[in-house]
Amino acid sequence: MVTPRPHSRLSLFVASALFGGTALPETLHAQPGPTIAELVEVADIEALSPSPDGRLLAFRVQRASIAANSHVIEWRVADLETGQTRRIADGGGPINTDGLLEIEPAIWSPDGRFIHHRSLIEGAIGIWRTAADGSGSSLLVGGDADVESLAPVAGGRELTYVTGPSREEVSRA
Repeated sequence: MVTPRPHSRLSLFVASALFGGTALPETLHAQPGPTIAELVEVADIEALSPSPDGRLLAFRVQRASIAANSHVIEWRVADLETGQTRRIADGGGPINTDGLLEIEPAIWSPDGRFIHHRSLIEGAIGIWRTAADGSGSSLLVGGDADVESLAPVAGGRELTYVTGPSREEVSRA
């Protein structure tokens, strides 16, 4: 059987510290934590896609942005030997389906020089071709209908995609 003690040194120390007696030792002071903005704007690394030769890794960095009231997305490539990464393209805005943000890996060209990805840019979802060395991106497929899906065929030498209804059909509906 344990007999309770009326007061222990620790409880007296804590009570004294809480009510203005003894100051807490410096090591017990709370360290400042991250701000709300820092917590909200944490970057997510997603959609990892290794190059055909395994030397590079394409991935998306997605970060909530309080200022933009949206998500900011960029495509990056990492050299797996050196660990160096470089930004290669703007990922556009978030593609939202049924309330969920879509996350898709890039599709590499067979020679490893380019990645292909869907991006929502200027209100349209298209297929973009981006140089892995960061030298530029170009729109491959875009128009009045959004590209809803993208997949490689023929060992990555070709791409197949599906488009939705045109924006005019959507607005009429």
